Amino acid sequence: MKKKNVEYQYPESEPFSLHEPVMSYQQDISSREIPEHILKDIQISREEYKKGLAIPVSDFMKKYKDEL
Repeated sequence: MKKKNVEYQYPESEPFSLHEPVMSYQQDISSREIPEHILKDIQISREEYKKGLAIPVSDFMKKYKDEL
């Protein structure tokens, strides 16, 4: 099969509308608050990691799977 040469042309300036969904999504994420019990578990996990007692992230996330 023969490959075709494809040339991409980029506009001089990108329309702002391309950035709007990304910006609104980032704002949605930044406005969320993490529940206190999850923050506490994250801190405990960091301490356990330093001591070499870490568990896999998948096991950690199983606790919160139903909440999200």
